[in-house]
Amino acid sequence: MKFYALTSILLFGFIINRAIRRTNKHENDIMQEFLDREEEANNTPLKSTDDLQPITIGDSLPINIPLKDPSGASLQKTLNSLKSREIINLTYLSNTEVKLTYGTANMERLGNADANYIVMQRSLKKLYALYDAEGYTDEAIALREFELNTGGTDLEAYKYLKEHYFKQNDINSMMTLLKNAEKNTDDRVYNFADSIRKSLELMEIMNGAQNE
Repeated sequence: MKFYALTSILLFGFIINRAIRRTNKHENDIMQEFLDREEEANNTPLKSTDDLQPITIGDSLPINIPLKDPSGASLQKTLNSLKSREIINLTYLSNTEVKLTYGTANMERLGNADANYIVMQRSLKKLYALYDAEGYTDEAIALREFELNTGGTDLEAYKYLKEHYFKQNDINSMMTLLKNAEKNTDDRVYNFADSIRKSLELMEIMNGAQNE
């Protein structure tokens, strides 16, 4: 009986040891693959960035509405300062992918442009919340639309605009919202496209019935 117990323990230890060795090998392989890819990225020559689309904060965007909340002035100052800076959405790429695609020499410039994009998105989100709270509904909607049209992934903004467009019977804007959701890199937003599509179909049915 003791012999069988000892054999079972040894066998169990052997299995565990094999499993650990396989796990360690897998982790080592992943790490080596990452290091090889990073080395390749660090040696990638300068490449064209002509396919990238810089974002411009135009003067028509209502970012300077006077607000009672003192935090609004800081957000507006930040957004105004970004007007003179390069803004590019690269949130869908890792640093390694940026270097492989556009070359190591472009990394600092594109990294700064991407950082500006993230600051812009965060500032827009906070500012439109203040606009909404103080009754500047049209201006809040304009900021939300700009955020999503430039690749924003805020699901709540998508929900807000979907409800607004449905109430306003704004089919064209709903179609634009759907296109943005369908090409969004955030899975939650991409899946929400189905809800937008259903609302759009219902709007088209209702409009068709009214025209009969």
